[in-house]
Amino acid sequence: MRRGKAALADKTPQNGAPLLEAKNLSLSYAGKYAFRDLSFAVREREIVALLGKSGCGKTSALCVAGALIPPSEGETLFEGETLRAPTPKVSMVFQEPNLLPWLTVERNVSFALELKSLRVAKKERKERVAAALDEAGLAYAAKRFPNELSGGMAQRAALARMLVRQAKLTLLDEPFSALDAVTRQTMQRLLRTLMRRHSASALIVTHDIDEALLIADRVLLMRSSGELSEWNVNAALGEEDERERRSAGFLDLREEIAARLD
Repeated sequence: MRRGKAALADKTPQNGAPLLEAKNLSLSYAGKYAFRDLSFAVREREIVALLGKSGCGKTSALCVAGALIPPSEGETLFEGETLRAPTPKVSMVFQEPNLLPWLTVERNVSFALELKSLRVAKKERKERVAAALDEAGLAYAAKRFPNELSGGMAQRAALARMLVRQAKLTLLDEPFSALDAVTRQTMQRLLRTLMRRHSASALIVTHDIDEALLIADRVLLMRSSGELSEWNVNAALGEEDERERRSAGFLDLREEIAARLD
């Protein structure tokens, strides 16, 4: 039997106050709304996927929620305080790895800690970079330059750069969309493993239903109507790191979400 949204909503994890809370966010350009009246939350140690078709405003919503773009209406709260500017406690992973071509992988990752606002000593920086590269499975390529990396390796470098910040929340904008299917699945598993290992939270934008179901604890679906639908994936599929794409529960939930895409 399929589990509908109403059945899952009662089992949404409640881990205390939200880490990030978007309250009635809207963004408009020249009188036209990219999205309107959007409200959602990400709790501590939770991975949330923001799903929707291309052009529905997912990336814009992510950027507004992270204070990279000011909202036209509404506000974002982070740890209970209004978020008006980017904070070191929130990291960002984009669609492209955005590695600086003149720096080695090691220096690209270290660069994320060289902001004066972070005040990370050189010795600690070196230790954190080495640990992040090791966790991302890229220690062997520390001295390579970006033009020597495959797409998967470059995205591992982006994840290492995220890890080294030790942020409480990571915002990800379709980070694996350019990768081949096999590499993409490997990176999806790695992201979920890393978030769990560090008890961190993540909000990932994707248009891929399978990706959302493999990575997230909850899925939020942005629809063209402006409605935001929600599914608790843990309640439907369990909290195991390895979710089976071919299981009846996975296929049913994917079909249910696909039916609501518009």
